[in-house]
Amino acid sequence: MSSKKKERVDRKLQAELKKAGQKFEDRNLDLRRSELLKTEEAGFLEAEGMEQTFKFTQEDIHSNVDINAQAKRFDLNLPQFGPYRCDYTRNGRYMLLGGSRGHVFFADWMDTKPVCEFHVNETIRDVQTLHNDSFFAVAQRKHAYIYDRQGTEIHILNKFLFINRLEFLPYHFLLTGVCKKGLLRYLDVTTGQLVQEHRTKGGPCDVMKQNPHNATMCLGHGNGTVTIWTPNMPEPAVKMLCHQGPLRALDVDLSGMHMATTGVDGFLSLWDLRTYRRLDRYRVPRPASALAISQRKLLSIAFEGNVQIWQDPFSEHRNAPYMTHAIRGSAVSDLAFAPFDDALGVAHRNGFQSIIVPGSGEPNYDTFEQNPFSTTKQRREAEVHQLLDKLPPEMISVDTSVIGGITPDARKLQREAQRVAWEANNTTKKGKVKEWKPKRRVRGVKAAMQRYLRKHQNVITEKKLEVQRTLKKRRAERDRRVKLAKARQTEEPYDPLARFAPSERE
Repeated sequence: MSSKKKERVDRKLQAELKKAGQKFEDRNLDLRRSELLKTEEAGFLEAEGMEQTFKFTQEDIHSNVDINAQAKRFDLNLPQFGPYRCDYTRNGRYMLLGGSRGHVFFADWMDTKPVCEFHVNETIRDVQTLHNDSFFAVAQRKHAYIYDRQGTEIHILNKFLFINRLEFLPYHFLLTGVCKKGLLRYLDVTTGQLVQEHRTKGGPCDVMKQNPHNATMCLGHGNGTVTIWTPNMPEPAVKMLCHQGPLRALDVDLSGMHMATTGVDGFLSLWDLRTYRRLDRYRVPRPASALAISQRKLLSIAFEGNVQIWQDPFSEHRNAPYMTHAIRGSAVSDLAFAPFDDALGVAHRNGFQSIIVPGSGEPNYDTFEQNPFSTTKQRREAEVHQLLDKLPPEMISVDTSVIGGITPDARKLQREAQRVAWEANNTTKKGKVKEWKPKRRVRGVKAAMQRYLRKHQNVITEKKLEVQRTLKKRRAERDRRVKLAKARQTEEPYDPLARFAPSERE
């Protein structure tokens, strides 16, 4: 018989793991089947002969597309309230503009219908749409405010003071903001409670973007570093030196694998967030003021009044941009690609322009996730489902593989670390490694109680004498009982049938 104990099998855990694996396989099968229904394909500009796509102007594109695509190109001339900040809703149907001199404009840009327009009569630093088109947030001179689609002030966020940039995490319902003092704040919009506040210790910060893949916040600082934050860690999870000067803009693609940054040093750097290494670097004519990455990995960069669009520069080095656009007499302040559409929003000092960018939007979308053509009833039902599926802030992590996994055995991890250290320190010059044998620690040998007893074994106290006398009496009584039992056994031999003998009373 083996001396080793058989490991107990947790049947409940095995059943749950088997069920989770079956769900994962079924989901992959459904995804493969749904690929048959995705008949739409993304189309890009194609040049013939010696032509170059970056020489095509918006007038050329506008005259060669259908009527629906022509409606995506328009220009809003608002010179008295700029420069502007822009944002789109998650389904790409609504557009939000905020002028630094207090002008707010919210509209259904697909149907060219304004929803609301008002003035706040104070400085606006940033605007941000929330989970749908019902609410949006505006960072004003001192506080941040939340408005509904009628332009009515719903909430004043007293804890969001002097906010420079706003971001919204849709799956956690967290509104994040970074202020002049370098404080990063997380606010739960469902309860109105401040979830977390971090001191970035990097001075004033006005560059912030979220990673859509893992909901981490990427901040650009004046010393050329980019820090990645989560609400459950007081220090940055990742700190990268990206430029030799202050950062001007950054953005992360939809997959969360690539990041683009630009600074006052005049370089555009592309990074791989899986290895935190630089993929490529481009020299720009002047320091850029805005960056944006589309759903199809088109990168747009703006410097002064010029906009350049590069076609997937993360996969290979490009010698020329995909498209260019110039805004005469006005500096660009913000860029944003319209989700699920081939359009780029350009906010500048004198207003806003929407230009056509073929191939920038995702042509196939999941209506259960985002539906640009949803009705009021569908939007309400989707909002209820989003609230029921809301994720806690503690689940935000740089490494998304830890979510839903099994915690490994701490002893095995410790032994593996000891083995690696042993092999590193005991490798001979010929490359041979000595055999590693784990040392088993005997419990209690070096315990604090044992050391205490050894130090006090010769100390005589009244309590110790009393215990010794009690033990001596118990030992003497036990010896006496043993002697009596032995004497009885020698005098009267034991008879197993004696209990069946008749008693004397009978």
